[in-house]
Amino acid sequence: MLWIAVGSSVLGMGLLAVAVAQRRRSLAAWAWPTARGIVRAAEVERHASGRGGAGPASYSARVRYDYVVDGQTYHGDCISDGMGRQDAPGYPDSLVLRYAPGNVAQVRHHPRDPARSVLEVHPRGAGLLAAEAGLALLAAGVVAFLIGVQAVPG
Repeated sequence: MLWIAVGSSVLGMGLLAVAVAQRRRSLAAWAWPTARGIVRAAEVERHASGRGGAGPASYSARVRYDYVVDGQTYHGDCISDGMGRQDAPGYPDSLVLRYAPGNVAQVRHHPRDPARSVLEVHPRGAGLLAAEAGLALLAAGVVAFLIGVQAVPG
């Protein structure tokens, strides 16, 4: 039982560390400078799952855009900082409509590396799923440890 407690706790702490890193990255991107961008292409991509693609499909939006920083043209394809969920029904379609080819978009770019860019930043939800999973695993580790301690004769 002790190995379950330790493993669960270590995994939980690892996920909490990931959550903190995601949150920091998202907050940093929120402060990045912006540039005017032009959407060049937008489409919904289908991703097959399971052996031979026989499982349920998932969908995501793919958007390609151009933007200019200090006279240099850059090309981007990152919609969000990774926190925007695209698996909700119809959400990829709504992104493709929002970022239709020819539309103007506000592009956030890294101040020292303008080639790194995003169209959307989600600081409120950044790391939320990893934090929830990390806390659940950490709690499971504590419970497993307490059960293990009670099971030891003494």
